[in-house]
Amino acid sequence: MAAEPLVTLTIDGREVAVAAGTTLLAAADQAGVDIPRLCAYPGIQPMGGCRLCVVQVEGLRGYPAACTQPAAQGMVVHTESDELLRLRRSTMALLLTKHPTGCLLCLHNTDCLEHHGCAARRSGTVTGCRFCPNDGQCEFQGLVNRLGLTDMPYPVEHRGLPVDRRSPFVDNDANLCVLCGRCTRVCAEVRGAEAIGLLARGEDTLVLTAGDVPRTETSCQFCGSCVDACPTGALSERVNKWIGPAERSTPSTCAFCGLGCQIELDTVGDQVIRSRPAPDSALCVKGRFAVVETLLPENRAVAPMVRRDGRLVETDWETALARVAEGLAGCAQPAVFASRDLLDEELMAARSLALDVLHTPHLDSDARLLDGDFPATSATLADLRAAGRIVCVRCDLRFAHTPVFLAILAGLANGAELCCVEPFGTDLLPHATVVRRPLPGGEAAAVADLLDAPDTVVVWGSALMQSDAGAACLELFAASGAALLPLLDGANSRGVQEIGIEPADGGRGLDTWFEADSEVDGLVSLGHLPLGHRPPLRFWLAVATSLDDATAYADVVLPAAVFAETSGHLTDLFGETRQVTAAIAPPEDCRSIVDIAGELTVRLLDLPRTAGAPVPRRRSLRVRCRLMGETLLLSREISHFAYLGNALTRRVPGLAPLALEDVVRIHPDDAARLGLAEGDEVGIETETGAVAVTVALSQAIPDGTARLVLRPGEEGLHGPNPCPAVFVSEHEAARVAATTAAARA
Repeated sequence: MAAEPLVTLTIDGREVAVAAGTTLLAAADQAGVDIPRLCAYPGIQPMGGCRLCVVQVEGLRGYPAACTQPAAQGMVVHTESDELLRLRRSTMALLLTKHPTGCLLCLHNTDCLEHHGCAARRSGTVTGCRFCPNDGQCEFQGLVNRLGLTDMPYPVEHRGLPVDRRSPFVDNDANLCVLCGRCTRVCAEVRGAEAIGLLARGEDTLVLTAGDVPRTETSCQFCGSCVDACPTGALSERVNKWIGPAERSTPSTCAFCGLGCQIELDTVGDQVIRSRPAPDSALCVKGRFAVVETLLPENRAVAPMVRRDGRLVETDWETALARVAEGLAGCAQPAVFASRDLLDEELMAARSLALDVLHTPHLDSDARLLDGDFPATSATLADLRAAGRIVCVRCDLRFAHTPVFLAILAGLANGAELCCVEPFGTDLLPHATVVRRPLPGGEAAAVADLLDAPDTVVVWGSALMQSDAGAACLELFAASGAALLPLLDGANSRGVQEIGIEPADGGRGLDTWFEADSEVDGLVSLGHLPLGHRPPLRFWLAVATSLDDATAYADVVLPAAVFAETSGHLTDLFGETRQVTAAIAPPEDCRSIVDIAGELTVRLLDLPRTAGAPVPRRRSLRVRCRLMGETLLLSREISHFAYLGNALTRRVPGLAPLALEDVVRIHPDDAARLGLAEGDEVGIETETGAVAVTVALSQAIPDGTARLVLRPGEEGLHGPNPCPAVFVSEHEAARVAATTAAARA
């Protein structure tokens, strides 16, 4: 492929050669010349709206916008002059007529920084001062200072609009908005969401969703790209709005799924205040907004705990570790559980703890249970961008693995054909050339003839692996010769596979540890078990970050550090080793899992163990129901919103309306026929279980089917997936909940 022709031009006396078609703004950046700008932003098409980047070109009439004017051979460009400064000041002053100006123009504004107070009393006019975000990232303030604006030549009008706080994570203060359009264009052009736009006309124009509905009712991915693009703070992240500028930023790897996305953790003192995508990276809602709240002490186990008189009480480390040694000394066959989200170093410590310290073959993880028997990944994001055909099966990418969604969009822009096999509606379907909507369980038959095109990449989500159709689909994928991209929810499921977190000879797997004939009588869990109750054990040590439904019944709980507080490595789903770097120290009484494993090794190595009385076990109590009345085909899956096996929605409330956990989605026609309405509390019964859930109506659910996303640890339903299910009327939901509780006991 021939190289693009170059043109040579001069910008402020600096000669620069750029590809033909390059804008003057991009050429100036390449030459190291900084031209003021507002509406221009990396990754989006220029529009020449703000007129702050106007320049003078010798031989060219007027003052073209550098962001839209293409460079030409021999051009001589001037970016600074008295006339350009006058034009830019006048433009900026017009923008300020609808923007609070008191702090921007006040000569004493630095006096307010310490207290971040509103300084309207210092201003000579009523400006409608607002509490702007205190993050030190206001480009508008920088432009005012650069252009030397100290007074307003035009009258100022404050709009007095209320701040829109309906988004789970973002405040929208239209009083600060200057309608640069960066947020709307990033949403459409970079993220492919088109959730917001510039609506209305003239001075009534606002950044809104269509119909001004809440963002949860749109295609918004809650990625934070609009916040990052906003130059004025009109869109701001609520959780850190008032904390102040970051003192430092630490590059690391996100541990909320297996993609290995690169992040930067902004910190103030010993607090992470923000997580952002690293340059040239992208994040989903979890990586962008869940990190800060996950670390809050009120959402953590922050001290060792031991069980006394039937309840967990805080204690010191020595007492807790002594109780661990005492408890495991009475266990003949302990098991070791290692979460699929642990770092490589933590997985190796877990393996050593089981095989070398406790000398037990019962070692396992939740990776196989939740991500399935996934094959080696043979496709990358770059392969998606260059693919001839992309086949997606059960890929709901709006809130999880979102960078894969962006790579698919890039592939489509490069000419790829998208084929979607999705029982339920997803954000990919409008972009697809071929859409097949089989009933849940029929994915293999629907995808079989889509795999033989050249340069095909097959992508599938964990929902497929958790269904009975998963095995048949894997056989088809493997035989097709296509490049394969399994989307793993576990941050280190690949590491679990490579390090060998699996039963040794004679050992049981996690799914059989607690069966009636199992010899497992003790447990060390590193991370949260996928259970909602205490299993039948003589002794249980839980190394955990918080107390969930099951961990609250452990005998000893040791508080663990999370990925933002410890350094190590993850093996992403592509097999690449990713660096994880601690941004802050853990709370005083929390320790890394490697350090905890070291403490356990000192106390447990060669510890004599004697079996006590047999552990009382009942046969697994699973409700046997005779299905009466009309049935729907129920498909169930485990929520993507988890870390170390614990539900993120318990720590980050803003995720709850996105995750819709323990919510059953059905078609409105089915709901009308069954007498159900949005928000009803109902019971679902299958032949092998029962669970209480909330009803949500969705046109994306085919008639006759139901989609249920379960919170990690929910165990009310078992057996085939999908399977027939009946809905119990609202007044019987309490009975179903009681039945479920009995099944867990």
